[in-house]
Amino acid sequence: MIQRRNPSGVRISGDNYQFLVAWIEALASLATETHLTSLELEAAVPTGLDDIVVQLNSGAHRHIQAKYAVDQATPLNTEWLLRTDKPTAKSLLQKLYDGWLRLGASTAITVELVTNRAVDPNDPILATIDARNDSLRRLTNNPAPGGAIGRGLDEWAEHLGINREELTAFLTVTRWKTARSRTLLTEIAQARMAAVGLSPSEEGITGGIDIMRQLVTDDRGPVTPTDIRTMARSLQQSTHKPDGVVVVEAIDTDPAGSDTEYHIDWRRHYPEHTVDAHITPDGGNATYAAMWNDLTELRDVLQNDSIRRILLRGTLRLAGWFAAGRALRNVDGFELTVQRGATLVDSTTPRSSLKLEAVPHPISPHGHEIAVALAISLDPTASIQTYLDHSALPISDLYVAKPVAASGPNVLQSDSDAIASVFDARDHIRRLAAGTQRV
Repeated sequence: MIQRRNPSGVRISGDNYQFLVAWIEALASLATETHLTSLELEAAVPTGLDDIVVQLNSGAHRHIQAKYAVDQATPLNTEWLLRTDKPTAKSLLQKLYDGWLRLGASTAITVELVTNRAVDPNDPILATIDARNDSLRRLTNNPAPGGAIGRGLDEWAEHLGINREELTAFLTVTRWKTARSRTLLTEIAQARMAAVGLSPSEEGITGGIDIMRQLVTDDRGPVTPTDIRTMARSLQQSTHKPDGVVVVEAIDTDPAGSDTEYHIDWRRHYPEHTVDAHITPDGGNATYAAMWNDLTELRDVLQNDSIRRILLRGTLRLAGWFAAGRALRNVDGFELTVQRGATLVDSTTPRSSLKLEAVPHPISPHGHEIAVALAISLDPTASIQTYLDHSALPISDLYVAKPVAASGPNVLQSDSDAIASVFDARDHIRRLAAGTQRV
């Protein structure tokens, strides 16, 4: 028997989703340089665009509507946007457009839809959303497309009772932030919290949501960055307050990739056909050289900007993390904190007593260089052996660095264990590399 969802539970989930979206906006106001002047939830505006209103110091306003779906049975498509529950009710598209009109139809007003619904890939209009800025840039730059897109635009215009030119003006100021799941929003919030010196723990996320809920309960109206900073004092502070945040995207997209000033994007180096593995980039040594050049350029920019305490996030393989650590060395004045979700690992954390051993693993020699494998959570030697057998790497010896107490998913119990494993691996590599041209 199929049971209906509890309406109260659905409503609470929707409210929490809205408050999490608002908390992410509030966190942006805590940055050293913020463009936010005020933030208001359930705003007192003569329109339905009242979920979250952000005023910028430029005078522009962002009106954010958060729409949460309890499941993904219905994607974001034209049918859903134009649907009405009652003959006299307005569709969501009509509500968004009418709200913009009542606010003056100004280009200084942005209408944003944030939803956990994914776009229907078969929708002729919404499937063209530009991932770079969540707009329908392709359509607004070419307001007279034909075919299925043209028919879709005509349907939207007829539904709104306007012409194509008026529709284009509306689409120009509309942003479609789709597939923003609770998990994705939590990661974005954690990144922003760590960047402003707040603990990115689950308790911290809940605390931020509660602060936003209190704004509605108390009917606070617009709050300023100073107000938000005062309210955030009740949350646990982090000991990892950075000067700057660095995001390096390689094998996947990082949720904080679009929110940081210091950003390296290597995703183009990984071909689509390797999407499941994403082990090695295309281009061989030339690509590795280019990636290393990106890291050294980043180091120079950070030094010029006097950025010393760095929060590093990314979607990297182990070698990429080591390369980033090598480029941003402590001896060059950098203090590095790596963030993985709610976990922060600081390069200044004292090492624990965890020890690694470097065990030789027999292979068929193909040259005079050494390979070192790290076996922390599992033993990868079988996969590495297969890779070496089918590659042209000139390897003569393979060593496996693993915890003395045996590998396993629970070997690293703390920041101190993680730091100990990195430094112990480095020490083994240095010893093994003595007199060797390349590792």
